[in-house]
Amino acid sequence: MAFLQITSADGNPQRFSIEKDRLTIGRASDNDLVLEDDIISSHHCQLTRDGEGYTLTDLDSTNGTFLNGQPVKEARLEPGDVVVAGKTAMEFNDDAPAAGPSAPAAIEAAAAPASLPTAAGELAPGFEPRHDTRGMGISLLIAGAAVVTGAAVWFLFVLLKS
Repeated sequence: MAFLQITSADGNPQRFSIEKDRLTIGRASDNDLVLEDDIISSHHCQLTRDGEGYTLTDLDSTNGTFLNGQPVKEARLEPGDVVVAGKTAMEFNDDAPAAGPSAPAAIEAAAAPASLPTAAGELAPGFEPRHDTRGMGISLLIAGAAVVTGAAVWFLFVLLKS
């Protein structure tokens, strides 16, 4: 069975078995693999299984998805490939032994590009934490309504006074 060997920014390793034909990865709770990483998009990327193997697809994430250190929109995965999303590295593999570097060495090598953070909590240039701006539009609408209401009350007061 295929799996991801996950190493987060805090260095905690975790193995995640891929049991579905489509695996979504991101911060939102409706993903199959939820990652607590402030620069990962809500729906960041996905793995899709077909008859020939797995394909990695970036889901138009804000900060991009990297495969073996290179930005990628869509690519076929091979055992030992390292996917980096935000500050999280995930080595794709299966239970069959694979030639090449060990999982920790491959993950460390793939997570080392200059475009990625060098320490937990540090953001590299071009990466930015998400900011929740959903309430700002409503606040501006309420402030605008208050100004219009105040102007109308003042106008009526001046009109009735004269």
